[in-house]
Amino acid sequence: MWWLWLVLCSGSCVVAIVGPGRRLHETRGGLTDVGVLHELHTITDLLTRIQAKEIPQPVCQSPPIVHDCTTLRQAGVMGSGVYHILPFTFPVYCDMATDGGGWTVIQRRLPQVTPVDFSRSWLEYRAGFGEVEGNEEMWLGLEALYQLTHSGPHHYQLRVDMVDFKLGPKYALYQEFRVGPESDGYRLHVANYSGTAGDALTYFHSGRRFSTHDRDQDVTRNRSCAVDKEGGWWFHACYAAHLNGRHPSSPPNRSGNSTEMRWWSSRENVLVLTHVEMKLRRQPQQTNGHHPTLWDTTTTRDDIHDNRIDWDDLNEAEGLTDTNDGVRDNINSLDDTRGEDYVRCEELYGTEDEPAPDVEQLDLYS
Repeated sequence: MWWLWLVLCSGSCVVAIVGPGRRLHETRGGLTDVGVLHELHTITDLLTRIQAKEIPQPVCQSPPIVHDCTTLRQAGVMGSGVYHILPFTFPVYCDMATDGGGWTVIQRRLPQVTPVDFSRSWLEYRAGFGEVEGNEEMWLGLEALYQLTHSGPHHYQLRVDMVDFKLGPKYALYQEFRVGPESDGYRLHVANYSGTAGDALTYFHSGRRFSTHDRDQDVTRNRSCAVDKEGGWWFHACYAAHLNGRHPSSPPNRSGNSTEMRWWSSRENVLVLTHVEMKLRRQPQQTNGHHPTLWDTTTTRDDIHDNRIDWDDLNEAEGLTDTNDGVRDNINSLDDTRGEDYVRCEELYGTEDEPAPDVEQLDLYS
């Protein structure tokens, strides 16, 4: 048997094998108790020198913290699939193929024999539902989105891959994506769009709180967009994009029920979606080491489009006239035939050069 000496000094670990086990006074191969004491003296001297930093101490490096799928991709992981990320306790699906990989999938919609119901409660949207595997519908969870987008100093992108029933694949990429805490209604922030689908999020949904059928946080009066549109979302009054709606009717058509999954690609065109996948990825490292600020605490007329504030806050900050209030009241009461699902911010708020118009002058999406 061997003696194993384990000594902890200043966070370092030193292992010393003294020799075969023996009684102190036992003689073996000419080695006496004097030899054993000499070995112990040598080890003690070694430890003393390490403590005095005369000998470099070994550096014990912890494995990297895997905050998201980007970390795995940077570590050389190439295969898409389900992974556990730390320090969080939930599994995620990592897309390692799309646009260089490293995407953490946060929502997925697929045609299924038994589709997942996305008309869910606040607690269900908070916790997440569905299966994270690549062939199942899922919602990762609002709390998971908040934790992921607040994990350390990293900033995130959002990519939405979608398929229109007739036009085929489209995508939207936002260089800035963040979800606020539950205390602020899991408020959405997106900015800096590029892609082929059209920008349906920046002007109408960025800055909005999340709404479900049992927690109405949209800006409409005397109605609930989450109830009317049969799914939870960052509704305004009500949407320009609704990715948690119902699957399109069969066969799909663009004049169908607005409770279906839709994405307004332009003022005139709406995508009726059969497939959707939302995913986030850490922003590429800036060459100068600087990341743009995602949440600006100041709010000016020029900032309203990127830093959304509530109608009541807007009234107080800007002193909206009765005409503006009339715009708001009428927008909230518009029915589906007038296309209440999309109104540009410029049309609601006006600009510095041109005030907000009367409701009759608004050119609404239809």
